[in-house]
Amino acid sequence: MSAGRPLWTCPKCQRQFVNTNQWHSCTNYAVEDYLRGKTDYAISLYNLFVENLKSIGDFTYSPAKTRVAFQRRMRFAAINRIGRDFVNGHLILKKQRKSTKFYHIEQGVIHHFKITRPEDIDDEFREFLREAHSVGMGGM
Repeated sequence: MSAGRPLWTCPKCQRQFVNTNQWHSCTNYAVEDYLRGKTDYAISLYNLFVENLKSIGDFTYSPAKTRVAFQRRMRFAAINRIGRDFVNGHLILKKQRKSTKFYHIEQGVIHHFKITRPEDIDDEFREFLREAHSVGMGGM
């Protein structure tokens, strides 16, 4: 993927994608919609995740009905589920990583995680966040 290639913008919902005519749900949601009704504790875990991403670099939010994705040129991370006392999500990494931080890996690069306490976002996890953030610019 070329880092210089312009993103395609859907004419209906104005969301941006690397691929022209990328399939998507073509709806507009806000992060607040996704967080509505969640526990204070779970929201604090979500916010901690976001704060750590912000400390690495810029990104945009790409919220949908069922998740909040984080995007540079491409979506590189997402929070897929917020439970009562946890946050589930995934990171796109350059290659498969073996770590207790991940409970499932898809296609060798989609690494699923579960955060249940603030200590789960440690130095090792932040390194994975940095790599995912790099992947977001097309750094596969």
